[in-house]
This record gives sequence, structure tokens and C-alpha cells, in this order.
Amino acid sequence: MYKLDGDEMKKMSLSEEKRLEKGVKWFWNALKSLVDKSRKKKSKDDEKSGIIDLKDLGKMKPFHLYTMIYSDPLWKDQLDAWDSLPLFFPIDIVKGTNGMRIRGINIHYLQPKDRIAFMKELENLIKKEASKKGYKDLDEFLNAGDRVTKAVGEYMNSVFQQTINSSGNRIKVCYRSYLLDRIGSKIQKIKMDQWLEATYSILPKFNKMSPGGVYEMVNTEYNKYKSNNWKDIY
Repeated sequence: MYKLDGDEMKKMSLSEEKRLEKGVKWFWNALKSLVDKSRKKKSKDDEKSGIIDLKDLGKMKPFHLYTMIYSDPLWKDQLDAWDSLPLFFPIDIVKGTNGMRIRGINIHYLQPKDRIAFMKELENLIKKEASKKGYKDLDEFLNAGDRVTKAVGEYMNSVFQQTINSSGNRIKVCYRSYLLDRIGSKIQKIKMDQWLEATYSILPKFNKMSPGGVYEMVNTEYNKYKSNNWKDIY
């Protein structure tokens, strides 16, 4: 797993360090729940903590943040690299020749400094949207229908289409799909007020290539495809 380097740690404020410590504790508790596939019945604790069974994917919300275990891709022998612990924003669920799959943006393919900066952009966006809509309580805004989906979806689409400047401009080549029958766990939804903690604590687990090699590959792909016109993601 990639670890934050010394310069990145020095840039963290005291409040961010506390959030990181809190996020790491949350992550390990969530991971224990994700890998427990022995329970046949859904528990109320699952629903409260945002854990989604693969049979209940209708509860997954586009452009909210999720993580899961994906250690056995169908075409792993042909892939240059893949992430066994994606941290992703789902876009949709579609049926293909090999079965149902989730399509989305895995932010682990962004370099750490860009990943953190991009999540801070989204966090600030949500706060501004809540204030603009007259919500004094952020939790109340987060529970108000699909407001988060709309705000984040529109913003990420603008970043994806390169119409605004953003630390996340390379999400254009972070688009990935995940076959449902290859997912090795339940799916954990991450509360919006924990997005940044999750970014610090849920680190990529790249296979077949080092993190540095993956980021170099992403950079090469971005320079190759950044001028291409692709369909909107929202």
C-alpha cells in the first residue's frame, strides 16, 4: 500500500491529523464488516453503517463514495495493473456480455496529493451547496434526497470534461468497471463527513505494478486522451 510521504504529512494541519487518526480506526472496523460474508441475513447494523449487500445495489447512490474488495478481476492477466481496494464514485450499473457491472471513478488512480486536494474540493463544494440551499445543518442537507448526487455529479462531470481547473483533472482516465460476480465483499458506503478521512486511510492496493508505476501510467494515458471528447458522466 502507498503511504503518505514526509512532505505530505508535514502539510497536514493538526485537525487533519486528528481526522486521519479517526479515519484509520473507522476503516479497520469497516473492513472487518466487509470481509464477513458468512452472514446469510442482513443485519440492522449493516444498514446503519452503510454496508450494502450485492443483492441490494438499488440502494447505491451515484456520485457518493464507496469502497469494497476487488481482488480477482476477470481479465487480470491482460491488465497492466488493478486496485484490489477501490475507493470509487459509482456512475451506473449496466449489463454486459460478462454480466452486471458497476461503472465509476476510482480516485485511487489519482496521485496522493491530487487525490486529497480533489476530495477537499468536493468537501467545500458540498458545504457551499448546503449553505446556498439554506441548510444550517450539513447532515440535514446530506439526507435531503439526491442533492449530493446532483452537486457532485455536475462538478465531477465538469472536471471530467476539462471545462474547469481542478486537482482531479485526471479522473478522465480513472474510469473503471467492476463485475458484480468478481466483487469479494459487501460494499461500504462512506458518509460524506468522512470522505476526507477515508481518502487518507483507505489506500490503494495495486497489483502487478508499484504505486509510482501506476501514477506514471495514468499520467501517460491522460496526456494521450485529455483532448478526446467523451460522453458526459452525469
